[in-house]
Amino acid sequence: MTPTPTVVFDLDGTLVDTAPDLMAGLNHVLAIEGLEPVHYDDMTFLVGQGARAMIERGFKLRGAPLDNGRLGELLDIFIGHYLAGMPGESLPYAGVVRALETLKARGFRLAVCTNKLEKLTHPLLKGLKLDGYFDAVAGGDTFDVRKPDAGHILRTIALAGGDAA
Repeated sequence: MTPTPTVVFDLDGTLVDTAPDLMAGLNHVLAIEGLEPVHYDDMTFLVGQGARAMIERGFKLRGAPLDNGRLGELLDIFIGHYLAGMPGESLPYAGVVRALETLKARGFRLAVCTNKLEKLTHPLLKGLKLDGYFDAVAGGDTFDVRKPDAGHILRTIALAGGDAA
């Protein structure tokens, strides 16, 4: 018997265009610190590997030192701002919903594997009415590893009931 295929998606920049809201949250943090805002063209450099890395990169882009002791507080500020406006301007990319419906109708297991924290991922998916498509959702804090570690994706497949083989 052939196992049910599992398709694993990244979230930000793959299923959903979250750049406007990520940028707004980062700019909120930068403004608190008296730094110039970032712009849409900066986002490809800034995103990936979670909000903590995005904040660090935003400070680096602005040539500002970032006290690691303050990073946790700034991350909390970012998360609070981001959650308060969710889903904000974030939207699924054109064709995503149709693709998810088609894959589900053909019997595929679907999963999300993202470095976004679960407490941000689940409300975003729910707010965009995408949550019902996925057999599993794994955030950057679901396991003791995260992307780019392959264990994050492999464990997401297992969580969805799939077989990586």
